[in-house]
Amino acid sequence: MSPSNHNTRQATIDRLEEAVTHLTQGQSSLAQNLAQIQASTNAKFDSILEHLAAMTIFPPSPPSSPIPTSPSFSQSHMKLGIPCFDGHDPIG
Repeated sequence: MSPSNHNTRQATIDRLEEAVTHLTQGQSSLAQNLAQIQASTNAKFDSILEHLAAMTIFPPSPPSSPIPTSPSFSQSHMKLGIPCFDGHDPIG
């Protein structure tokens, strides 16, 4: 092997080692960023769960006396025709 081939080969190896080092550092940085994002997301999710747990929904209390119903009272149903939006005159 000639000295020039050895120098070229060594230069290629050096560049490859630098590239591997750079990629390894980038991967490490991405892993740290991902861990920070995950921790932040978990903290926000936990906060939301705490807020939801603190919310209490009370069922409606029954009326103190039953509402009288009379046979003369009947519910009538009214059908309303609602126009569909055709893309013109959004305010109208």
